[in-house]
Amino acid sequence: MGRLFLILAFLCPAFCIGQTQAFTVDDLVSLSSVSPQNFDDYIVKKGFPVKRRSITDNVMGYTFYSPPNIKDTLPVNRSIDLYKNGDTWYVALHTSSEDEFNSGRNRLEKMSVHPTPDKDVSGKATLLYQRKAIAIQAKIDKEDNGEDFTFLLSRKDIPDPSSIRFAEDLLKFDSHEYLAACFGEGNVKKDVYIFSETESKKCSILFPNTNQQAVFIWDDENNYRKLSYVLISGTLATPNADQFSGSYGNNKWELKNGIYQGMRISDLLRLNSNDFKFYGNQSEFSMMVEPKVTGSINFKWIGIGFNCFNCDKSLLLDKQKVSASDAVDNNLAMHISCIMIKP
Repeated sequence: MGRLFLILAFLCPAFCIGQTQAFTVDDLVSLSSVSPQNFDDYIVKKGFPVKRRSITDNVMGYTFYSPPNIKDTLPVNRSIDLYKNGDTWYVALHTSSEDEFNSGRNRLEKMSVHPTPDKDVSGKATLLYQRKAIAIQAKIDKEDNGEDFTFLLSRKDIPDPSSIRFAEDLLKFDSHEYLAACFGEGNVKKDVYIFSETESKKCSILFPNTNQQAVFIWDDENNYRKLSYVLISGTLATPNADQFSGSYGNNKWELKNGIYQGMRISDLLRLNSNDFKFYGNQSEFSMMVEPKVTGSINFKWIGIGFNCFNCDKSLLLDKQKVSASDAVDNNLAMHISCIMIKP
């Protein structure tokens, strides 16, 4: 936490230009721990005496305003939005001064954070900076009365690793940095998951090359954030995994409903309390369960892939789709090889 305040304090000058009393980003982060009944006194002492309720992202919060500063050559509007959504605090610092905004962006460039890889030469695109459970966006929004220059800081609550018991618990981690903040940088590695000869995606792997490994596939590959899905598997199709010569048993991550990697198809059939289908050899999705809800398991949300020990000569699989009950009746030794879950 000390490093956090050091980083945020570095931003402070960009937001204090022309103000009679500094309201630093450190103050805004501290405000997240202040009880609501103490908001007024805290903000008034910092030079933002006007407080109004507001709604941001469909969440009730507060907006604080500072009075005009007579030292400003041109009138500058400054305000602070503060709200919490789920386990994340959001603090938005708004200014109508492009000079203040550019000053803040320049300081962010010099900070020891991870900037967006694509360098923005225009100074207009939204930039993202990440460190652990913190993300800072520098963005420009169009408003009726001109441009709104904003620094949006988000800070997540970091859970106790011991509280992450089931595979579904992994879905709360929406960035590589957030994973590292919880489990430690040494336990989270960046890699590339290879789906086929023509398709691959950047990913993060939690506890790689162990029986607790989990793959995080990101929608925003450049910044390793915005979770697409989590993959639970015994083996991984990644360059780093190919270099691993050790061995490990079935993956230990288990879903709350009892599904785990290595489960036999007969057990999955009983757990679903009804028949389901998976794709046969005539489909490009061979050995994947059809994404439908036919019983107790929502296969639209839980993707299941099978492996088989004795299916090479089975004519049953020479179809577009195969019934799970037929596979069990034909004594096919099928088991779950991978599980995919979506947030």
